[in-house]
Amino acid sequence: MTRTTAIRAADFTASVGVNASINYTDGKYVNIQNVLSDLNYIGVSLIRTAAYWVGMQGQAAYNLAASKGIRFDMLLYTNNTLANSIAQMSSFSAAHPGALVAIEGPNEINNFGASYKGMTGAAAAVAFQNDLYAGIRADKVLKATTVYSYTMNAGASSTTGYDYAAIHPYGRKGLPPLSYLKGDMASIPGNKPFAVTETGYSTLTTNIDGVDPLVQAKYDLDMIFDAKKAGASTVFLYELLDAYADPNGTDPGKHYGLFDYGNAPKPIATALHNLMQILGDSAASAGSFTTGVLDYTIFGADKTASNYLMQKSSGVFDLVVWNEQTIWNATTKTEVAAVPDKETIRFARVQETVKVYDPLAGTDPIKVWHNVSQITVTVTDHPLVVEVTKIASQTNAINASRGMATIHATAKGSVIVGGPGDQLYAGAGADTFVFHKGFGHEDVFDFDALSAKHDTVQFDSSLFADYAAVTAAMHQVGSDVVITHDAAQSVVLHDVSLSALSAADFLLL
Repeated sequence: MTRTTAIRAADFTASVGVNASINYTDGKYVNIQNVLSDLNYIGVSLIRTAAYWVGMQGQAAYNLAASKGIRFDMLLYTNNTLANSIAQMSSFSAAHPGALVAIEGPNEINNFGASYKGMTGAAAAVAFQNDLYAGIRADKVLKATTVYSYTMNAGASSTTGYDYAAIHPYGRKGLPPLSYLKGDMASIPGNKPFAVTETGYSTLTTNIDGVDPLVQAKYDLDMIFDAKKAGASTVFLYELLDAYADPNGTDPGKHYGLFDYGNAPKPIATALHNLMQILGDSAASAGSFTTGVLDYTIFGADKTASNYLMQKSSGVFDLVVWNEQTIWNATTKTEVAAVPDKETIRFARVQETVKVYDPLAGTDPIKVWHNVSQITVTVTDHPLVVEVTKIASQTNAINASRGMATIHATAKGSVIVGGPGDQLYAGAGADTFVFHKGFGHEDVFDFDALSAKHDTVQFDSSLFADYAAVTAAMHQVGSDVVITHDAAQSVVLHDVSLSALSAADFLLL
């Protein structure tokens, strides 16, 4: 078994951001109320936008967004007057404590250039970055603010002047994102920690790098978890809105949005909304509790499969599993069917409940198991969330399905999961005997069907849909009750009278 320490689910959700240029007033970002509504819908409170300064376009939007709990990564270019920019951001941060969480150096100098103190290109970007870092650390308000570098893999490289290297791993030609992430990570010098401050896919399918909206959703979700698994401090999708019209359908840059030009949510917006709901943790301790460990092993996974473990303050674990595949043909402009990957997740202990969620399908579980130590899920081309609730610590859970032939309940309220050929013994009362599909032939002794602390038999609902089905399968054979599902699956309750049993003695889950 692999013992894995979880990260806080609240830390994960807080680290997912989106590019939202609320400094612009000539496109859809001009409507800040709409922007805030869209951010609220997707469950994201972290945005990347241009650095604040008094008198700028969108100044009121910044102040309103901050008052609504939006957090900022503010981006600078080398044409910004550095001392004034730092002073302006310091003023903003003082007015909105906690809103300015990161300041980022020059953006993509290969595309936008750099000019500073008589230098150009890489030298200008590096010098500007070093001065930016020194200025922030010298400012009494900003001194603890995280600093991101200029964009790596864009013509400049250094190890000074920042806390996290900023990278922009965009997938191309319909290919999945992981290889592009690894390529950009390779450009980071000195094993510095990193942040993904732009990433995404355009939905202009006529462009060589475009994909359709469903593939965008799947690839964007893959990228979020690829990056977090690789150690990214934050991941900013590009971008919130298709902010400008593209009547001729020729500009891929106008189609990266999570919402289209009419503000309808694309599948990625819906999927992100669902993901944030599934992983949501609103408890007061959500961002401060000490996470636990989960012992599990995954069998049968493809080499392209991966997993990532989180935990909520309630103690529930969220294990995300995904299998990244190429699902777009850039030549034919069509989706490629994913190859299903059956993954068996085996836990070291019996778990009370295991639920599987698909963020593309909604916020309700698509599959639920009770009192199991192993499940099998079919993973295709996007992340699934496996939610694991441990059995209460005071409950004695025994997994008898792995070759343990004779099992005794050692404490009141034990949960015993049966397997082929076992002999199971009740103990001090209120024990639960669990039989999943394929359980074989089982013998249960000392079963109490009458007292207030009576024992319980639990069957999968796929075996018996209701108590009437159980009744039809039960027969008195001498002093025993035999419950027969089929020729390969039966349970014998020894020294139990059929008349003593009732619906209260059975759970069908």
